[in-house]
Amino acid sequence: MAARLRDDLPDPLTQSRTRPLFVMRLDVQPLQIVGAAPGVYRRIGVVRGGSFDGERLSGEVLEGSSDWQALRSDGSTTLDVRLVLKTTDSALIGMTYRGIRHGPPDVTARLEKGEVVDPAMYYFRMAPFLETASAEYGEPRWPAPRSAMMTDVPRPPIPCPFVYADGRQCTGVIRRARAYGPIGRDGAVARSKVRKYRLWCSEKDDHAGVVASFEAKQRMEFYPDQLEPGVEDQLWSGGLLI
Repeated sequence: MAARLRDDLPDPLTQSRTRPLFVMRLDVQPLQIVGAAPGVYRRIGVVRGGSFDGERLSGEVLEGSSDWQALRSDGSTTLDVRLVLKTTDSALIGMTYRGIRHGPPDVTARLEKGEVVDPAMYYFRMAPFLETASAEYGEPRWPAPRSAMMTDVPRPPIPCPFVYADGRQCTGVIRRARAYGPIGRDGAVARSKVRKYRLWCSEKDDHAGVVASFEAKQRMEFYPDQLEPGVEDQLWSGGLLI
């Protein structure tokens, strides 16, 4: 029998080993619909910020990044994303990734509505690349990961707790949050020490009684005991805190 091409591969090329790097949560504005450009239906998500947390790498995603999406004729969606990460020790890392999401039409429709869907029901993979000038995270001290593999798991949205003066409940969802209280030795506020939360909503209506800026309209503050049961748990487990 003729030798197969793969028979001569060295052992490191015959298997793939992975190690979790971090979990990332992005705060993305409602998509800007460019529409049916030649050859592609284009939409763009502007990233307001976010956070990432892992055993070896943690920090925040800086504002101003973008997620360019293309809807293809087969129903799949491709992503072209560029982010700037700032680690807990203030190193900057450029991160780019391309990806593709594809699944049955009914599952895709649920995802487009923001519903939480079992990841086993659709395919979503991304291939990120990271680069930095930091001696702490670059060559030769930390040669990997310069490239990696990612997937996405939608989380249920957190309803906005704001109630308008006329008694109407806001229909938006919380996009990001910040906890205020005594700073610990690790530079963060412990949950047990939180005095108040500042929340940002997805809705454009005035939440704060000010009109100085778009962000100010969406911003509001709550004491922990003013939040409905379970909301505080979602803030801490959902990666929304910045």
